[in-house]
Amino acid sequence: MTTRMLASCSLLIAASTTAALAICPAQCPTVTYVTGTPDPGTFDQRYSGTVFDLFSLDGDEAWAVEEGGRIRYRNPSTGLWAFQSVPKEVQDTLHRVHFLAGGDVGWAVGEEGWIVKTIDGGGTWTILGRFDADGDGAWENLYDVYFTDTLNGWLVGLEGMWLTIDGGNTWCPVTLLDENGLPTDFAADDIELYAFD
Repeated sequence: MTTRMLASCSLLIAASTTAALAICPAQCPTVTYVTGTPDPGTFDQRYSGTVFDLFSLDGDEAWAVEEGGRIRYRNPSTGLWAFQSVPKEVQDTLHRVHFLAGGDVGWAVGEEGWIVKTIDGGGTWTILGRFDADGDGAWENLYDVYFTDTLNGWLVGLEGMWLTIDGGNTWCPVTLLDENGLPTDFAADDIELYAFD
């Protein structure tokens, strides 16, 4: 019988970025890149419904991610919502969206390992990659993303946490520490991670 533990991670990003580099292996796997071009007019075989996350820097301008790989944008001038241009390959649920201050650079992540990025406020989203954490060909379900700047960011997947220091080209697994600062002895399949708090 396997006992699974549901964990909530609280993370002090400013203090942890430097510390995490020390536990990040020297050689980190790269994400698997999938080529594709945005096709804003094609939502064939996509469906919409449940919104999984809403992100806003000021309460007026906002982005929402949902089922079917869709991202919606709320124009602060008109208050109207519109779909943004997401590559047609991304048809799985997106769980989280995050933007840096200024609202130009952002990332969204979701099921089947999708990581998409924008540098123009979501006018165009491009595929940064698909994430296979252990190289076994099974895509990691990603539940949260957080970047402190254009280079340094964090991912949370169902069974792990990863750090990038190069804008998401490579991701290093992060070792979780216990209350005494010692590495935990949890196996990846004994823990479930869903969000940063």
